[in-house]
Amino acid sequence: MPTTSDPGRFNPALRNRATILDKSRVDDLADEFGSQEDVMDFIVCLLDSLHAQSRDFGQALDREDLVLAREAAVTLAAEAAKTGARQLEHDVRLIEAALRAGRIERARKLRHRIDHDLVAVNEALPAILPGPGIQPDQ
Repeated sequence: MPTTSDPGRFNPALRNRATILDKSRVDDLADEFGSQEDVMDFIVCLLDSLHAQSRDFGQALDREDLVLAREAAVTLAAEAAKTGARQLEHDVRLIEAALRAGRIERARKLRHRIDHDLVAVNEALPAILPGPGIQPDQ
């Protein structure tokens, strides 16, 4: 599990919570769902899915399966966009571009960003959507 001490040491943009989790996207979800509880349930479900996709991505990368790694990266980026996790989406798109270019070592070097971005999203969400603690399956 990545440390949570300073995710910004890898990417200074992570220090800005607005960049980590786009409040306007979360507000749009609240308008769509109608209640904070429904939005929270939806986001927690998506966070669980993001963690699972992150594991799948890491396993594909370890096996040097570029096709599966790219598929997992595309899914990760799309789900990050749904939740408003802007920094995660950005970092996954960088990784996807590296994979598309066949630069697996570059993708491996960027892999740690996903873990730190997920931790940052988990930490930022309660400030945007107060409620019960968010504990997606790890």
